[in-house]
Amino acid sequence: PTSQVSLLLGVSIPTGSIDQDERGALLPYSMQLGSGTFDPFFGILYEGSSSPLWWGANASYLARAYENYKSYNLGDEYRLDLYGMYQARHNLVGELQIKSKYVGHLEGQAREIEQDGDGHMTRLTRSLKELQIAWPISPRALDIVMRELVRRNRVSDGIIYLQITRGVASRDHAFPDASKSSLVLTTKHVPPFDIKSARKGIHVVTTPDIRWKRCDIKSVSLLPNILGKQVAKVAGAYEAWMVDDAGRVTEGTSTNAWIVTAKKELITHQVDRAILNGITRIAVLRLAAEEGIKFVERTFTVAEARRAREAFLTSTTSFVKPVVRLDGKPIANGRAGPLTRKLMDYYADYIERPANKGAA
Repeated sequence: PTSQVSLLLGVSIPTGSIDQDERGALLPYSMQLGSGTFDPFFGILYEGSSSPLWWGANASYLARAYENYKSYNLGDEYRLDLYGMYQARHNLVGELQIKSKYVGHLEGQAREIEQDGDGHMTRLTRSLKELQIAWPISPRALDIVMRELVRRNRVSDGIIYLQITRGVASRDHAFPDASKSSLVLTTKHVPPFDIKSARKGIHVVTTPDIRWKRCDIKSVSLLPNILGKQVAKVAGAYEAWMVDDAGRVTEGTSTNAWIVTAKKELITHQVDRAILNGITRIAVLRLAAEEGIKFVERTFTVAEARRAREAFLTSTTSFVKPVVRLDGKPIANGRAGPLTRKLMDYYADYIERPANKGAA
C-alpha cells in the first residue's frame, strides 16, 4: 500500500458541464475541481492505494471573493469528502463508495437541495409517464446533477428550472421511433420568502380558461397561461385567475387559487385534470390539517371569490400571497385576512425546517 498527503492552494475556475469519466458516468464531487467562480481556496488531500483499490480524503476551505455573494447570504465554504474507487488496467471502471460528504457554510447553515424536493420529483415522474417520455438519466443521477448545479452556481436561495423533452427528431406529430430524451437545467437566484412585504397583498384579475383538458400534467405547453399572465400584466395585476365556462375559478396562470368563505371555510379547487396540483398547495393543506384548520377541496365561482372574507394564492416561487383585490374591487376590507396571515406564518416556519430548507 502507498499513501501521500498534498497541500492544495489555488483559485477555483469556471467549469461547464458535470465532469465525467471515459464511460460517461458522473464522477464523485471530490473529483470535480471547478466551482464556477474565481475564488481562492486551500485544502489538504490524503490519498492511499493498494491495487486495485484507491481511497482518499479531502478537506478544503473556499473564500468567497465576489462581493455580490453577500446579497445571497453566502458565507465562505468548508468541505469534507471521503471516497473510494476501484481501478483496473489504469481505467476507472466503477465507483466503490462515497462514504460521506458534507458541504456547509461558516455562518453555520447547512444547505439542502430543494424545498419539497420529493413532491416535485414525484410530480415529474407522473408527468413523464403520462406523456410517455423516458427519463434521460436516472432520478438518482438527476439528484446528483441538481446538487452539483446548485454548488457550482453558488445558489443559497433560488430555484432550479428543469425541462425534459422527447429528444431530437424530424418534425412530425407522431412520436419518433427512436430518440433519446433531452435534459436542460438552469438555476436562478431569488430572494427568500419576504413575509412582511407579502402581507401587503396583491391584485388579481380573471380571464377565460382556454387551456386543454390535461392541466394536471406539468408541461411546457403554456401558451394559454402566457396569454393570461399578459392580461394580468396589462391590467397592472400580479396574477390572472382562469375561469371555466361555468364561471368557476380553476387556478392561476402559475399559481393555485384559494378563498376563505363567510363561514371561515378554507376552499381550494379539488385535484383533478383541471388544475396542476401545486407542491406548495399540498404543503399548505398539510399545514392546515396540522393546525386544525377546516378546509374543503371543491370548485368556487368568481361570485364566491368576490364575496369571500379572504383570498390568497400559492406556488413554489410566490409562496403564499394574499389577494386583496379581484378585478379591481377589494376582497372584504382589502387587506390580508387573519387566516391568510396565519397560514403565511405557518408556511414561513415550514420552509425553515431542516428537512424543507431549500436551495432551489
